[in-house]
Formats: sequence, structure tokens, C-alpha cells
Amino acid sequence: MCQVEFEMACAAIKQLKGPVSDQEKLLVYSYYKQATQGDCNIPAPPATDLKAKAKWEAWNENKGMSKMDAMRIYIAKVEELKKNEAAHDIRPAPVHGGLFNNRSNNHKEDFKGNQQAVRASSHEAGLTGAGQKSPTLAACDVCG
Repeated sequence: MCQVEFEMACAAIKQLKGPVSDQEKLLVYSYYKQATQGDCNIPAPPATDLKAKAKWEAWNENKGMSKMDAMRIYIAKVEELKKNEAAHDIRPAPVHGGLFNNRSNNHKEDFKGNQQAVRASSHEAGLTGAGQKSPTLAACDVCG
């Protein structure tokens, strides 16, 4: 179970497009090193090498953890990062001129223009086929 999933998680983390905080990177790194090499077996780098020191400390904090446990935690963390990225990719389209940055003084016209643009872009992207209705935006909550 674990080795194949671990290898898949190693590949998946390279595909993440969204920003990952430095803390999350260190955490993932530390579990990767523990899973692949076991306890930290190198001397601490000098305090002046901040990046190397942070990586060493993160890995060394896992001392005594089994490789299998580190793999499981690594897999779970990568899954969490993937879910966070997916959650950030689902964004509702702005209604009032934000979608294509319309700047008229008539927000009803902006809304109507955005609806037409969404329909056109959905059709171009192949989201609608013959006989299917184009997606529409819900009624504007300001003007109905």
C-alpha cells in the first residue's frame, strides 16, 4: 500500500501549481527525508546557512519516527495540499464588471455583457455541445 502511494505523492507534489508556504515545504521535506533515509544522519549546518539549517532542523525533529509512519504522514500532507489547491481553483465568476473588467456606468449592461461573454467562452472551451443550453449567470443580486 504505502510505497506505491508514496511514489505517487512524490510525483503529485511536483505538479502543484498553487503557492505552498515555506512551513509546508519544510514539513513535506522533513517527512520525505525521514521516509527515504530515516533519522537525520548529517551534522547540523552552520547557523549562517539559514535555509540548510531550517531543513536540517525540520528533518531532525522527526528523529525516531519509522520510515513507514513518515510515508503515511507525507502522503496525507500531499493530499491536503492537493485539496487546498483544488479548493482555491473553484472561484465563482465576479458579476459586476470583474469578469472582463467592464467599466460602464450601467451595471445591468455590464452584467448582460458578462453573461454573453461567459456563454461565448463556455462554447469556445467546448463546454456546450449541439442542443445544449449555454451556462448562464444567476440573476444579479442588485438589480434582479
